[in-house]
Amino acid sequence: MSAPSAAKRRCASVRLVTNTTNKHAPVVNDVSTPVRCSTASPKVYSSSVSMFDSPAVSERFSEQRRKDDSESPSTTPTLDVNAANATSPPKPTISHEQRISELEKELQLVEAGTHPKFLEKLREFQQKQADELEMIDIMYEREKEAIERKYLMEHAAIQRELKEREDELVQTLLLELDDRIRFIEAEVAVLDVAGPACPTFSMNKKCLRRRPHDNPTPVEKKKARAAAPPIIHLLPEHIIAEDVRLLVPPESIPSVVQHHKVSLDNGKLIYEGKTYQRGQALVVQTENYGAFAGMILSICEQYIQFRSTVPGDTRQVMATMDDLESGRVILRKKII
Repeated sequence: MSAPSAAKRRCASVRLVTNTTNKHAPVVNDVSTPVRCSTASPKVYSSSVSMFDSPAVSERFSEQRRKDDSESPSTTPTLDVNAANATSPPKPTISHEQRISELEKELQLVEAGTHPKFLEKLREFQQKQADELEMIDIMYEREKEAIERKYLMEHAAIQRELKEREDELVQTLLLELDDRIRFIEAEVAVLDVAGPACPTFSMNKKCLRRRPHDNPTPVEKKKARAAAPPIIHLLPEHIIAEDVRLLVPPESIPSVVQHHKVSLDNGKLIYEGKTYQRGQALVVQTENYGAFAGMILSICEQYIQFRSTVPGDTRQVMATMDDLESGRVILRKKII
């Protein structure tokens, strides 16, 4: 009979162990409980091998590992916190009351206006304000200089234009005056103003022939009478009415103003439907001179000139169309 093998011997020893157990003990079918042989090596746990143990076994295993790790010295260098705290200076701890007191002190400084940050900001704002005021002054001076230059230029231009217009107006007035003088001189040359309008000759005067070699007796020249200045009504009606209201009381002013139809047609005057022409005898009635016999010297658009035909009477009247229309000067062909 051959000798049993090593595996069989181990199995026999296992059976022996199992047979030597308490027969009266309850049988526990715990799969996770390892079965050890008498000849087996002690149980060694490995972290690389996954083991299917119960939770209780896993907890015991993890506690065992933590104990082993705490007992075995670690090979990795660890930072000693106590040593670091010993070398660095301790930080001062500020309590809540100290913080409140510091904030109250800062509040007092702010209310008093002496806080450093407040003073710094105030200096910045003051500097900014000074810069802006300086810029405003510079801009004001520049605008003022520009306005002064513009004013001087415009004033000089206006003065030049005024002088030019004054010269032009003077030249125009001189030309109009020369034309008026020439017109008056032509009218005087055409009309015989020096002598009476109707020269009368005395019937008792005898004209004798003088001897050819006798010198005539000198006759003293009579001094010419100063002619009365002609009355020219060139003022408009409303201005004359204002003067009359100031000079004459309201009771004496007529309430109704007479209006006459006056027009000019080919150098002829048409007054109240009657035609008057130059050199025609008529009766002229004015407020100042009353009614007198006269004649028409000249007719133009601006005025009409009348002269008295009474011997020795040098009255002359110059009436405008407004005077004839308003009744200040009335014309008739015969004395009423």
